[in-house]
Formats: sequence, structure tokens, C-alpha cells
Amino acid sequence: MSSAPLTTDGGDDPGDTWEAIGRALLASALADGRGDVDDAVDALERACRRDEPLDAEDVRHARNAIHRLQCVLEDDLAPVVDGVESWEQPPETNYGVLREWAGCDESEDGDE
Repeated sequence: MSSAPLTTDGGDDPGDTWEAIGRALLASALADGRGDVDDAVDALERACRRDEPLDAEDVRHARNAIHRLQCVLEDDLAPVVDGVESWEQPPETNYGVLREWAGCDESEDGDE
């Protein structure tokens, strides 16, 4: 998308106006989502740094904030960006950590 100023004077191509409105809405949704994630993660970080008990509701709040921001990214932003599809790949995963957590020996190949 190109960066077009938001105008409604009738002189511009209506497509440019709608694109500008769409960009403004996306920017607002991304900023709101970022703020929600920042607030939720900050609460968890403060509890960790202060050696306070971690609250299950705070964890759920952070998860929901992250999920809502990811939905904006995948459902609203990705479809209008060339070269990327919505939900085209799962989040990055450290398989070494998963194998260790699951108690798998690295020599196991999982093809049994």
C-alpha cells in the first residue's frame, strides 16, 4: 500500500481515500494491540522482578492481548501485503527446548 494523505475533498481518487482510511485503521489497531501487550507483559515482568506471586489472571490477560494483536496482524494486515499470506506459518518454535522438556534423547529420530 502506498502512503496517501487522508482527504475527502472529492478531488482525489476515492480508492486513495479508502486506502488512507484503511491504513489509519490498521495503524490504530496495531498501536492499541501493542499497548495492550506492553501493559500485560509489563505486569508480569514487574511481578517477576519484585519476586511477587504470579497471578493466573495476569497470564491469561497477556495471552489474550498477544492473541488479539496477532489476529490484527494475520487477519487485517497480512492480506493486503504482497508476498505473505495470513497464518501462513506457525510461530517459531525451539524444538531443542521442546525435546528437552519432553525428555527426548537427541539421538532419537522420531521415525519409529
